[in-house]
Amino acid sequence: MNTKDYINMFEQSSEMLALIDTKFNLVNVSNAFLKGTKTKRENIIGKDIFNIFPSNPNDLEENSEGKIRDSFNRVLKNKTHDTLPVVKYYIPKPESEGGGYELKYWQATSSPILDENDNVKYIIHRTEDVIENKILIGQLEFDKKVLKLLEDSEKRHNMMLMKSPFGFASFKGKDMVITFANDTIKEIWGKGNDVEGKPLFDVLPELRDTPYPGLLGDVYTTGVPFQGNEILASFLSDGKIEDKYFNLVYQPYLKADETILGVTVIANEVTTQVILKKALDAKHEAELKALKKIEESNNRYYMMLMESPFAFSIMKGKDMVITLANSLMKEFWGKGTDVEGKTMLQVLPELIDQPFPEMIEKVYTTGIPVYANEILAKLTYNGQLKQKYFNVVFQPYYEADNSISGVTQIAYDVTEMILARKKIEESDKRYNLMLMHAPFTFVVLKGKDLVV
Repeated sequence: MNTKDYINMFEQSSEMLALIDTKFNLVNVSNAFLKGTKTKRENIIGKDIFNIFPSNPNDLEENSEGKIRDSFNRVLKNKTHDTLPVVKYYIPKPESEGGGYELKYWQATSSPILDENDNVKYIIHRTEDVIENKILIGQLEFDKKVLKLLEDSEKRHNMMLMKSPFGFASFKGKDMVITFANDTIKEIWGKGNDVEGKPLFDVLPELRDTPYPGLLGDVYTTGVPFQGNEILASFLSDGKIEDKYFNLVYQPYLKADETILGVTVIANEVTTQVILKKALDAKHEAELKALKKIEESNNRYYMMLMESPFAFSIMKGKDMVITLANSLMKEFWGKGTDVEGKTMLQVLPELIDQPFPEMIEKVYTTGIPVYANEILAKLTYNGQLKQKYFNVVFQPYYEADNSISGVTQIAYDVTEMILARKKIEESDKRYNLMLMHAPFTFVVLKGKDLVV
């Protein structure tokens, strides 16, 4: 082959090739190089490559020209090929295409051509346009970030369920295999922590001959939720049967395509309330009416529970900016629905001299949850300050890295119960006072020895 044949072979190569002298002037280029850089042979041969392809003046962070120049100098110094990682470079666009610059990503390799004295005479510069790979990599990185956000969200959701004062569990399949159970419901069951992966009625065989298998089976087969108040469940603990009462909801556990995968349960133990109710049933009709109001309040609460199992909110940062509040919590606050993005004290300025800001700050700074039962909250409704009572839990809000970024609040309104109990106490006082001032002799004797 003669020299012309080699030149033709070089120019017709399918690769983007440039032959450069030691002053970095272009000696020859392949047709593929001309196409990839949108240039013409007669406009670039004999000219400095960095004058032909200058850096983009609008991108001050881009230093691709310096990287390529350094690569050429290493070839001249070391007399061996030099490969660069992916380099961002802007190619000047011809005026016919509107001028300006077009972003490219190159993978470049430069190799020396030596003369008879073993000195570098030319450099063959080979480039490969990898912008499509760069776009694909960018998409993959974006997908990974989205997946990470979803995983973090699921972790926070599970963490909130695990620390919830309400019992929560999910069962899968007709055998009701336990796939998730939080600490509260495990404590209720009293069977230890190793329950996941086991059928529910293998863990709780004492419930096999009760209505519970049928109730769960109906929800699983029909998809119709079940709601029950003060439902009795008898658990076997340390060889003894212990009766407990619950307000609970069974809901179908749905897959993404709306098919029923299993059943979820939300349970709130009300054993103490039920025992108190039974004790008061033997007393006064007025007390029974008060308890009826409590029962109606519980019914209204659990109707709302069908939408959200409990009133909760999330507050972020030391200023406690509200980032999330469900409809029940907004109803408790009585300040409308537009609360997100505002601080707690902007929404509820009446709390500034009440214990809640200090309790929340303590949880935020120490990470120790605060539990408060029957706590008084003075809230403003339509310009009037009213007294409300709540069972509340303040818990640290953890990010995926276990850092505390805020506080979650879970609240349950017990105002009706407190008022009813106060009425009962007042009734007992009036009854005792009546006996003490009765116009007849009265004494109470207890036990077989008739102790006064």
